[in-house]
Amino acid sequence: MDSIDRVREACVAGFVAVVTLASVATAQAADRSCTRVERAAGNRALVLSEAEQNQAIDENSLWNLPEPNQAGNEHLLIQRDYVIAYDGDLRVPLWTAYRLDPARLVPMDRVNCFRTDERLPTGERSRLTDYREPIFDQGHLAPSADMEISINANVNSFLLSNMAPQYPGFNRGTWGSLEEVVRNWAKSDGDLYVISGSVFDRNNDGERDADADARRMVSNNRQHRVAVPTAFFKIISCRRDDGVVETISFLLPHDAQRRDGDVAFEYLADHIVPIREIEAVTGFRFVNRANVEEATEMWAAEGNLSRETGEPLCGR
Repeated sequence: MDSIDRVREACVAGFVAVVTLASVATAQAADRSCTRVERAAGNRALVLSEAEQNQAIDENSLWNLPEPNQAGNEHLLIQRDYVIAYDGDLRVPLWTAYRLDPARLVPMDRVNCFRTDERLPTGERSRLTDYREPIFDQGHLAPSADMEISINANVNSFLLSNMAPQYPGFNRGTWGSLEEVVRNWAKSDGDLYVISGSVFDRNNDGERDADADARRMVSNNRQHRVAVPTAFFKIISCRRDDGVVETISFLLPHDAQRRDGDVAFEYLADHIVPIREIEAVTGFRFVNRANVEEATEMWAAEGNLSRETGEPLCGR
């Protein structure tokens, strides 16, 4: 075994340990439904002044966020803790953006509060009845476990405007594993900026399909309202002291297979892509290319022998 293989093996072992410990911690946390008081407080927290919205955008992004195409029924929905670009025809988020630091990862109950987003026009809202069907999970784009700084933040991660249909194996395996990796980086280093999103490219030409071509979920009431993404992406960024921004980006086909542990690690490592590939298939420009370094391999994690204890991510 050469030195590269030994480092990769150490990375896999560390990844498995991190995800296992995180899964144990998650299993020990309470999982409950929100109360009517918590739900009402969460809804009130969604009402922001223009100044508060601008502050939220500034705090949750490194670059100017792409403008949704309003002519295409796209809406920018701004919360204090994350930002959503939502498509009212597809009825899913096209992307979400937020800043992730250790303060948002204080252990607390998962406060399930799935509900429609009343800020949207009635006909463009996804509804609880849309997800009453046997195939898909309600998949978070901005994870509830990344929104544990307050009850309001956690409650408002359960807006259906933050959900897209995901196969259970993908949601609880591949996607969940990536979320755990990102949280581990944030716990070690903090101040990561995360953009997650949905991809619609059924013909695999590397460009976004027309909304009319998207596959739709068939709910138990026989409605075909919510579109099913063909893939999901994540762009994770951090800024070094010298001003350079380091990024790592993943483009993951949306399939039903569940991947955990070392299988998930290998799969994620094989699906690191240039940001331009994500921008081409989504039609959005997410990143200002000035002073950006893009990773082509998995970022190192503290404790897996690929990064010394205390050695910061992004060379801080």
